Amino acid sequence: MGGTHPHIDLRLAGARRAVAESMAPASLEVVRVQVQTAKVGETVARTLLERPRSGLPDGILAGNDLLALGLLHGLIVAGVRVPEDLSLVGYDDIEFADFAIVPLTSIRHPSAALGASAVRILLGIEDEEDTRGRFDPQLVVRATSLPVGDDGHA
Repeated sequence: MGGTHPHIDLRLAGARRAVAESMAPASLEVVRVQVQTAKVGETVARTLLERPRSGLPDGILAGNDLLALGLLHGLIVAGVRVPEDLSLVGYDDIEFADFAIVPLTSIRHPSAALGASAVRILLGIEDEEDTRGRFDPQLVVRATSLPVGDDGHA
């Protein structure tokens, strides 16, 4: 679930690749929103809850943490157990993600380190070759996602 932005499109491409490479049967439904705010996340939760409980997804990857936190709030208020009924992952790992009523699993992108490295490259202190692999996103697992078993299934 996310807006239209080049970063979101890259995240969607990664999700599509993960589904394609999955050993377990998996499908992907894309939900586009105009803006990625907590209020919009809560609205999307209400829309999802119009489906029968059996029609809810197993999990949602939100384009950012604010969207995920709004979605989390809407789901919990409606009685959906996160992560037992539905796992949820945000993106950006904002500070509040760790303080939510159910701490949000999120993907951390090292923005500050990336910016500092860009400055070092511009100053000629560092080469782009030196940065390969240093800025890969990191999954920060918290309470909104179920642990993955040894067989790769949640």
